[in-house]
Amino acid sequence: MWFIIVISIVVFVHEFGHFYFARYYGIEVQKFSLGFGPALFKYRDKKDTEWTLSAIPLGGYVKLYGDDADPSFVDPERILNISKEEQNKSFYCKSLKQKALIVFAGPLANYILSFLCFAVVFMMIGVPTLDLKVNFVQEHSVASAIGLKQNDVIVEIDNQRITNGEEFKSILNSGEEEVYLKFLRDNQEFSTQFKLPFEKNGTRIFGVVFETKIENASIIKALMNSAKHVYFMSKAMLLGMVDMVRGDIGIENIGGPIKIAEYSSKAASQSFDSLIWFIALVSLNLGLVNLLPIPMLDGGRLLFYFIEAINGKPLNKSTKVVALRIGFIILIMLMLVAISNDVVSLL
Repeated sequence: MWFIIVISIVVFVHEFGHFYFARYYGIEVQKFSLGFGPALFKYRDKKDTEWTLSAIPLGGYVKLYGDDADPSFVDPERILNISKEEQNKSFYCKSLKQKALIVFAGPLANYILSFLCFAVVFMMIGVPTLDLKVNFVQEHSVASAIGLKQNDVIVEIDNQRITNGEEFKSILNSGEEEVYLKFLRDNQEFSTQFKLPFEKNGTRIFGVVFETKIENASIIKALMNSAKHVYFMSKAMLLGMVDMVRGDIGIENIGGPIKIAEYSSKAASQSFDSLIWFIALVSLNLGLVNLLPIPMLDGGRLLFYFIEAINGKPLNKSTKVVALRIGFIILIMLMLVAISNDVVSLL
């Protein structure tokens, strides 16, 4: 039940992004389908768009005017011979910029949904902030070597007063190798100086875990933290994909519909804000995956348009056929891996 609700919301928003910009540019939207397979419900609006709720809730699509089996292979001669009225309402007669925006609008809508969901949760429960009180010092770390202890409070780094752990991390990772630190212990102030080299990834490992506190969030603060979460989670997902391709992370981490159903139920059973948070994560994941430059995904079509903009003409049909077949194989393989992992987790 919750799986259907979560997937339906995320997919509807994605397809509505395509739908909205298609309508905005005057394109006739022939069909808006939520799900695949036999239709459970149909409705035709004043602009002759058929809205369909289908039996298999694992996706959806928007069918634009003149959408052939493969929209990338529309015959240019055919377009030249259609009437002006048909050209005005046809996706294929729009400018490259307009077509790219319509395709990009799906993932964009998912990102907007994630941003708003995160913001709602922050306004409901507050914003988690790292306090400057040390909760834990890792053994054999630089922090341990200079004598920091649990309950110490860091107040200054490199002659800059700080108010939270995020500021500490930011200054630490942007400063010089030589670090100057001030901290409080039993209301007494101590200072120390030490060297902390950068790691290969450009960050530094100090070795402390700060306490986390929850602060009430204004709308502005909630929106700012939401934007940060969208950015950092997108970055983490991308890095995870890169590590998976490199073999640093196993493919057993790929989950499918059963996993989503499991986590949907767990999130819904915990609290309303947990469910909203989970919807944000699923939406963010769908938006990011669809932007990957894989043919058959939105990112693949955007790649075709980018190449067309550079070359001044579309890719030839044979190249597109090969690319789409490769994209189809990749998606089928990913789907099989995800379903296999779901089955293994059930067993």
